[in-house]
Amino acid sequence: ESTHIPLSKIQDVTVRRSLFDRLIGIGTIVVDSAGLSNRVPEIHVDRPVEISRRILGESAARAPQETGKN
Repeated sequence: ESTHIPLSKIQDVTVRRSLFDRLIGIGTIVVDSAGLSNRVPEIHVDRPVEISRRILGESAARAPQETGKN
């Protein structure tokens, strides 16, 4: 199953990590979106802080462009 959220709809990305997760560099991210189903299921990834920053950075960079298309 996959979920697609336009970058302009992303409101927040939360990173969850236990102490053990931090030690080995893994974690869980949860993407909050406007409208849609509000929350994407938890995604387990390596380097979750880096990934969450990239998602939020891309979302902020593209939001004005995507908003102009509507």
